[in-house]
Amino acid sequence: SEWVAVLLSSMTVDSVHTLCGRFAGRPLGAMPRAVCMRRAFVKTLWEAGELKCEEANGHTQCTPAFFAAPIFDDESLAEAGLPETIWAWAVTHGRRMSPNYRLDGSLCGYLSGYDDLDFYRGNFRLAVTRVIEKYHLALGIQEDGTIAAQLATPPGADQLPLEARPLLLAVDPVLSSGRELAWLLAATFFLCLCPCTGPVPIGAMLAYFCWLRHDRYEGRQLVDPDECDDVFEDVRRPYES
Repeated sequence: SEWVAVLLSSMTVDSVHTLCGRFAGRPLGAMPRAVCMRRAFVKTLWEAGELKCEEANGHTQCTPAFFAAPIFDDESLAEAGLPETIWAWAVTHGRRMSPNYRLDGSLCGYLSGYDDLDFYRGNFRLAVTRVIEKYHLALGIQEDGTIAAQLATPPGADQLPLEARPLLLAVDPVLSSGRELAWLLAATFFLCLCPCTGPVPIGAMLAYFCWLRHDRYEGRQLVDPDECDDVFEDVRRPYES
């Protein structure tokens, strides 16, 4: 179950800044399946990616394929547009960028183990490259072209190119696994609480069959001869009279 997998492999960090410092450049096997960041803001104005266009009824219809947008620690940093403060990339498949923030403002998504993210990772990296090229993002240069001041960055993260920073599939794990959680709860109810399929009737049925298997007489009992005489006497009496 996806819900169980997320429950067993998930973590929460205080910011996307911290996320980059802990997982930048690490192999996928060393990353949790899902992560939540208390401070994170996706700059959807810097969204770019790939559209899938097809001919239909004489018209060209284009649908979103792979999109990416930078993630900053907060909205003020996103407005400043300093490339050094881009710590990760939010990516989506099949839809435009629309991050689902939780009520407390945190942003959650998948880092690894999700089929779409792992299978299309190369396409997502290509979408990130298009964002960088479209908005002329480069480390050390601000949005207006001036040289940016050096910021305190996690060890090793400041040396990592923008296109190599962590990818976050912008799908809330709780929402994506809601249907599987519902099925899991239903299965638990039928297994443990339903009187017709719970463990008690199943155990009683198994005990009965086990007893029947070891009963040499298949449930038949020896009748007392005195009881047989009484039965035969009741049967003969009407004929004798």
